[in-house]
Amino acid sequence: MIPLPEFARKYGRLSAQELSEKIGAAYFLVTGEAENNTNAKKEDFWTEETDEEARGQRISPKHVKVFPLFPPGEDKLMMSVGRARRSDVRLDTTAISKFHAWFTRHADGHFTLQDAESQNGTVCDGQTVVPKQPIEVEGGSIIVFGEAIEGLFHDADSMAIYLKTVAYGFFR
Repeated sequence: MIPLPEFARKYGRLSAQELSEKIGAAYFLVTGEAENNTNAKKEDFWTEETDEEARGQRISPKHVKVFPLFPPGEDKLMMSVGRARRSDVRLDTTAISKFHAWFTRHADGHFTLQDAESQNGTVCDGQTVVPKQPIEVEGGSIIVFGEAIEGLFHDADSMAIYLKTVAYGFFR
């Protein structure tokens, strides 16, 4: 996990191909606690808003943590999400199951998300993820794990755009 300001300073000028080759094929950006807001819109993540009152609806890039997924040199096709120490995306809250969900990278380059029959569930773009049934995720998909942790999924293409249009300007 890397704080977004550090990630943007270090990698903000890389192309999508360079991000994929050097850091990871996909990214999960943790924006904070979901605050029971499973109806967030994608544009809510593209703002400079820092007002505490608006925190559950608009997220400043300064509060975001980046989890690179599917790093180069590793042949992993699945990345786990949970509170267990060995989780690839470790979310340290009791609202998240030890093994909550997983991301899968497919040979054709698309990604899916599956809930692992977690106690508190998973929501993707406002749709409840049925346990053990894959749902396609794409750049900009909003994911809520266990009604506790809200985040944004990016593939390398959309991450490069995000860094250039939103994050990089904040942290040069």
